[in-house]
Amino acid sequence: MDRVVRRTQWRLAGFTLLLVAALLLGVGAATALVAIRLMDDNVNRALESAAATATKPDNKIDEVDHAIGLADTFVLFVDQAGSVVANPFDVELSGLPDTAALTHALETGRDERDATYDGVHVRLLTVPGPAGSDDDHEAGTTWVQVGYQLTLHERQQSQLLW
Repeated sequence: MDRVVRRTQWRLAGFTLLLVAALLLGVGAATALVAIRLMDDNVNRALESAAATATKPDNKIDEVDHAIGLADTFVLFVDQAGSVVANPFDVELSGLPDTAALTHALETGRDERDATYDGVHVRLLTVPGPAGSDDDHEAGTTWVQVGYQLTLHERQQSQLLW
């Protein structure tokens, strides 16, 4: 009888331990997923804010940088043919401007994608831009490609998951 009681105690202890471990794992996973979702939302808000702030292709770099306030964000102004109208951050990544993103944005009004340019993982938002400073660039013909370098973002996600 004593043996049956001990065996039952060990089984209950083991079951309780497994239940607590499963609960901790579930809560941890849910917290990580919510945090990652919030981090992604912050990146998307930064892109939207940068696109809204980048008002003219002839803005000086410090005006745009100060308004955006994010070191990981850059802005390119492009025409409908995919040629750079202005590059206030002097971005030099091959593949930018992204003509596939521009083509999709021309068809749908906007494009958002994650892509890698010169080994740098970037979330790129392409939206209609403001009128340029030249007579050649009328309203609706200039597009803004705003990029957010995801290097730090991905490192934070990875640490959060661990």
